[in-house]
Amino acid sequence: MGSILTVDDLSDGDVDAILGTARELRARRADDPSGRRRLLSLIFLEPSLRTRVGFAAAALRLGWQTIDVTARRQSPTSMMESWADTLRTVAGYSDVILTRPARRLGPEDVDHAACCPVINGGDVGPGAEHPSQALIDLFAMQELVGPPAQINLAIVGDPRMRAVRSLLALLARRPPASLTLIADGEHLRDVQLPPSLQSRACVGSWDALGGMDVLYVAGIPHQSLPLDRRDALLATAARVAGLPPRCVLLSPMPVIDEMDPCVRRDGRNRMFEQSDLGLFVRMAILDHVLRDPS
Repeated sequence: MGSILTVDDLSDGDVDAILGTARELRARRADDPSGRRRLLSLIFLEPSLRTRVGFAAAALRLGWQTIDVTARRQSPTSMMESWADTLRTVAGYSDVILTRPARRLGPEDVDHAACCPVINGGDVGPGAEHPSQALIDLFAMQELVGPPAQINLAIVGDPRMRAVRSLLALLARRPPASLTLIADGEHLRDVQLPPSLQSRACVGSWDALGGMDVLYVAGIPHQSLPLDRRDALLATAARVAGLPPRCVLLSPMPVIDEMDPCVRRDGRNRMFEQSDLGLFVRMAILDHVLRDPS
């Protein structure tokens, strides 16, 4: 075994041997791509816990490997590499890319990634989405409560959050029995419900949740509202006490102060079971994006 510190450490025979082996490996990969371990690349340029760790765990459970990218190339004497170049470079090493890129994702990103599938792990901007979280939320409702068509659902918090936006888009295809939004009017002005949900939806209050089957506690970013209006949306013990015993509390998390500590301990709060179920949804997503459509 020899170290390589400079090109002079390699003889001509070494160079020929390395390049010849690379040629053989390239041909072997092209002939039988299914015979190697899949590789998931995690490009997270914004913080994440559940999405990043959850997909890494899902990949490992499937027998895949993972690599992490947490910053784009830059140095004190070099400009930051473009997002398009970063994405295309990582795609060349990967079978699937999961990314939270601190920017809006669009069709051009799929083009940049060439033949490598890209999964949105939560982008940013007015139309930001979090599709994997929406699938987890829907799965949790089905597994813990029942079919969406039989569920009276209330969503409390900021309906502009990316997880809520994706969940509403998914529920537009599988509408709940009813949908109640508990949100500040300033936030609601920026929300347009899909047509299939409009006839089932209403704006409600904490006092009108006696018939709910699921309460979905979304995030409420600090400084998005004056403090008194934000406090009016928090899941306090007194407000949750009015929910029926059968009601299940879910949340995409993280929960900072959106729930009182005693509400977190309430037996109806199933958000950690919801998080646990995310492992299987993420495994299914990875399986799906590489499945041969034929």
